[in-house]
Amino acid sequence: MKQAGAFEEDLASLTQALDGIRKKTKSLVKTGKENKEKCGAVEQKAQTMLTMNENIRKTEDCIREIERIQQLERDEAEKITGGPELFPVETFIESMKRLTAALKQLKAAEFRETCSQTEARMDRLYRGGLETTRSAVLRWLKEYSAPGTGQKTDDAVEEEGVLRISGIPLGDLKDQKLLCDFLFATEKIKDVEAFLASIIQVRNEYLKKTLKRIVDKTKAFDLEKPYKNGTHPLTAGLPLFAGLLGEEALLCSELFTEKIAKRVLSEITSDPIADAKKMARAMIESVRIQSAEGNITACVVVFDLLFSLNRFACREKIAPIAKENVVFFIEILVRAAKDFFNTLLESVGSIGKQKNPVPRACGVQPVVISGFSVFRRLLNNMAVVETILYEKSDNAIAKMFLRLLKEDPNAFGISNLLYEMMKTSINTINAASKSYKLPAERLVYRMNNYAYILNTIKTPPLDTVATEEIQEELSTPLEQTRQEYLAEWADMAQVLVKQGPDGIAPFLEALDAVAKTQTQMALQDRPMKTALLKEIRGKVIGKYKSAFSMSDKKNTVSPEIVEGIVLDLFQG
Repeated sequence: MKQAGAFEEDLASLTQALDGIRKKTKSLVKTGKENKEKCGAVEQKAQTMLTMNENIRKTEDCIREIERIQQLERDEAEKITGGPELFPVETFIESMKRLTAALKQLKAAEFRETCSQTEARMDRLYRGGLETTRSAVLRWLKEYSAPGTGQKTDDAVEEEGVLRISGIPLGDLKDQKLLCDFLFATEKIKDVEAFLASIIQVRNEYLKKTLKRIVDKTKAFDLEKPYKNGTHPLTAGLPLFAGLLGEEALLCSELFTEKIAKRVLSEITSDPIADAKKMARAMIESVRIQSAEGNITACVVVFDLLFSLNRFACREKIAPIAKENVVFFIEILVRAAKDFFNTLLESVGSIGKQKNPVPRACGVQPVVISGFSVFRRLLNNMAVVETILYEKSDNAIAKMFLRLLKEDPNAFGISNLLYEMMKTSINTINAASKSYKLPAERLVYRMNNYAYILNTIKTPPLDTVATEEIQEELSTPLEQTRQEYLAEWADMAQVLVKQGPDGIAPFLEALDAVAKTQTQMALQDRPMKTALLKEIRGKVIGKYKSAFSMSDKKNTVSPEIVEGIVLDLFQG
């Protein structure tokens, strides 16, 4: 028993010793970990110091590069225009990017206080770099002109009677975009608003100056002088300005983000657009006042201009924001065209009040011919617009334009206007015909004008908008007049029926009067002449032969001669 007690004591002693060893081992492991962590912290701190030293070295390299560029800017101050050929934009931008990265790294470094002096020096250079950049951009923008608006174009205006504009070479904007990206991306610049205000000011002045040049050039044209390319200067002046707005939109969209571009473009163009609206109204009115043909020329000019603007809006290589800038011109011109057209209707309506309404050699009112030529010109161009719409169904301007011309009667419904022109022409022709004393004159005059209008609206391109209602309303008075004319011949033939041989003399007298009338005012429409001849021969020649056969045939015109006179009237 004694031995067993001693063994238990030894076991307890060993267990206690083993626990002590375990505790000591744990303590050693913990100490090892702590020592390792301390070593890691020392190593990390050392690496941070190395990184900081490397950043300081890189910063010094950047500073030297910036100083060299700024010195170049000072040395070449009189020569630099902001263009890429003299200003080392890409080198400058790369250096400023490296400087920005180094500055951010230094700010994040643990031992920032050790490089505060270097950072202050960098900050001064950084601010100087921004000022240099802004100065270069503003100088470039002030002198930048879209191709097609320089002195060469002015010469072309005087020589050819046309103003031209082409697209901006976007390669020229590459370096300026880099500068603007840098300016708006940095956190150091605090006066972005002032910078934008400066841009708006220089471009606004450029647009207003250019608009004045366009107005002056257009006013200098002799509106009666024919142009080599057959266009009126107005049809070139306004599209040119619309083109300038489009190129300005391209400029903004290339230099800035979409949000900034829209804002800048809106402020740049607000005053010039207001001026352009006044210019458009004044120039359109000048066409009416100065042109010999007045409203007819005005209508044609306005239509040509509308299509010219639409062709500009349909160009493929144009910023979407630029297309919006032709809308206000289209709206102005559509209203002007409607006003001109109403005045044109008044001009047509006034013919019936004239004492001598029509030249006898013609028979068709010249103003009626000119009035319907306006529609022909309009619809010939409509085919172009519809082709554009068919090929580019997403063309918003073309869609709006077609709506204004064809679908909206309150704006410019072409079918409605054609109907108004036809109705006014009919009333005018009826009133004017009363000034002729002889029935044959009145009837031939009316038939010539009615037939001309009907044939005009039934042939391309007017047939596309001349509804059945329009054609029917014109066919009715034409047929009524034709029947009245045939009735005149029937009355002549009736004399032969009632009086027999005694009616030959009054018949020949009436035939002579008709022959003299139609020699001076011949029927113009050949199909109608052919149809009338067929009916008149049937009504007259047979009856004359019958009366002639019962006469003594002395001092009497033979049936062959009478038939020859009738044939000459309708086949000549």
